[in-house]
Amino acid sequence: MVAQLGDYMYRDIVLNISRTFDDLVQWFHVNEVLSVLLRDNLHLVTFVEKIEKVLQILIRRDAFSTANLEMLC
Repeated sequence: MVAQLGDYMYRDIVLNISRTFDDLVQWFHVNEVLSVLLRDNLHLVTFVEKIEKVLQILIRRDAFSTANLEMLC
């Protein structure tokens, strides 16, 4: 049973690695991840620093739209 669970976990990791950045961005938008991240945690300095890194990556990859700006206000 443990070996089967390990095989399943390994297969899931391989599937996740094979996704592209575009797939990740699409998932981000479909699941409204950015709005969830920005919702209630902006008072935490370390959290804001991590969100800043995510936003920088999205902006560099042209995956941040003007519609996303509304979430920052």
